[in-house]
Amino acid sequence: MQVSHFFCFFSGRVLMGLVFFFQLALIQSVHAESIPAYVIAEISISNHEAYAKEYRPLISKLYDSKLGGKFLSRGGPTVNITGEKTSHRVNLIEFESLAKAEAFYASEEYKKAIEIGRKYATFRINIIEGTPPK
Repeated sequence: MQVSHFFCFFSGRVLMGLVFFFQLALIQSVHAESIPAYVIAEISISNHEAYAKEYRPLISKLYDSKLGGKFLSRGGPTVNITGEKTSHRVNLIEFESLAKAEAFYASEEYKKAIEIGRKYATFRINIIEGTPPK
């Protein structure tokens, strides 16, 4: 009888430990998913008319889709503080997470759109992860 009580007590503790471990793992994965990511896109446009007509509506539609992020700044004025001044158009786009931003840029839809965009512009695109919420 004592052995069975010990076994129940021990197995109950192990089970509680496993439940705690999986809850912690789930919380960490949800937390990591909730850290936003930001895309900084520098765009040097060589043909403004064609870019505006063919590429901009296509990429805007993608960003507005379920794949996309939210524009925080879209080619507005830039103020140079230090270093070499940029003459490029600069966009700042927010995504829910780094994984979602990477998935957007790896998507077939984006790859098709950027092929068109590269006819009229050159792009330098970086993704940075935001800071975790406090």
